[in-house]
Amino acid sequence: MTFDTDAITLSLRNAQTGKALTANVYEVTFNDGATRTMSIAQLVMAICLERATEMEADVVDIMEQMARVTANIEAISDIEKRLLELGDGDSLSTIEGQWSIAYEDENGNVVEGTFTNAQAVLNMLGIAAAPSMTSDAIIDNIESKLDELNTTSQEQMITLQSQTNKRDQSYELISNVVKSLYTVMTGISNNV
Repeated sequence: MTFDTDAITLSLRNAQTGKALTANVYEVTFNDGATRTMSIAQLVMAICLERATEMEADVVDIMEQMARVTANIEAISDIEKRLLELGDGDSLSTIEGQWSIAYEDENGNVVEGTFTNAQAVLNMLGIAAAPSMTSDAIIDNIESKLDELNTTSQEQMITLQSQTNKRDQSYELISNVVKSLYTVMTGISNNV
């Protein structure tokens, strides 16, 4: 949400006392062209709510990234386990299953796919696993990739926690504004 504001001062005269009652309101124009007159409290709440909504979207995005990393870890771990169970004469190409992974395509976009061949999974994830390589060399490469993915997962968890805290603070600010408005309105009605 982006918007422009113009301040407007409204004045009313109390019929009984003759005193002027004034309030500042703001003419808000939203990015879609719609306009609305808002008090400063409404404007603050709108800004805080927009900020919280954006942070909520960031939290969801981080969680989706974490799910993709977790799926990749599970697929690689399963392939490693099966490779360890193979005899020395068997090759990686004999390992089959059904693994859903997330990988970068040739344009650098993250895509998700399901593969049935372990060799294809490792290739898509950038793990060196040529048919001429020994099982131990492939396992070393798998372990290296698992370490990398676990580090990424930990970093994402820290980022998620930070973003969740910021989002919660935005919602708390909205709650505080509403409480303040209630207190002001209660005070006004008690003075009338």
